[in-house]
Amino acid sequence: MLIPPVTLPPQLWVDMAGSGQTPQETADVAIFDDEHGLPGGGLWTSTYEDGSSPYLRTVLGLNAGFLSTAPRPAWRLTPREAKVYVAEDGNALLDLAALAPGAGTGVWSQVEVFAEAVHMTAAGARAFLRTPVPEEPNFKERIAVLIRLRRDGEINPFDLWEAERTIWFRWCFEGVERVADVDVPLIEPAAVG
Repeated sequence: MLIPPVTLPPQLWVDMAGSGQTPQETADVAIFDDEHGLPGGGLWTSTYEDGSSPYLRTVLGLNAGFLSTAPRPAWRLTPREAKVYVAEDGNALLDLAALAPGAGTGVWSQVEVFAEAVHMTAAGARAFLRTPVPEEPNFKERIAVLIRLRRDGEINPFDLWEAERTIWFRWCFEGVERVADVDVPLIEPAAVG
C-alpha cells in the first residue's frame, strides 16, 4: 500500500560486506531486480532497536552455527518524511501488481517512480516466503522446497525479505550518526542485500 508521506523510526544501516563505505556512498546506486526478485541497489536498513535491528537479529539467527561473524561499521539514520510503500500483508503483492504492471520485468525501477522507499513490516515478512530457521518443524523439507522455487523462478518480489526492513531508493535522511560496530555473518559481498 502506498501511503502519504510518513516518517519511519530511526534506521540501522550496517556495512555488511566490510566495504568501508558510508551509507551516503551506497545510497545512489541504480535500482534493479536481482536474480531472486529483490530490489538491488539503493540503501537497505532496518528499524534501529538497542544497537541492533529485526533484520540483523534474523540474519544472525539464520546463520547461527553456520558462518563466522565479524564486527562491521554501523550507522543510525534518522529518516525525514518520505513517500513509503508499505508491505504489511499478502495483499501487498496484489497492490504491487496493480501499481507496477510489469512485475517480473524491472518491477523495482517502476516502484521507484512513485515511492522513495519500500518498507516491509514484520507481519508482512511473515506473510511471504522466507528462509526457515533450523528450529522450525520440517526445516529440511522447507529448505528443499525453497531451493526448488528459487531455481524455477517461482519467487515473487516480496519473498525472501526475511524480516522487517526497508529499501531506500533515494537519500531520505536528516540525521546520520556512527554507532558501535555490530557483529554480522561473514558473507560474500555479492550476496549482501
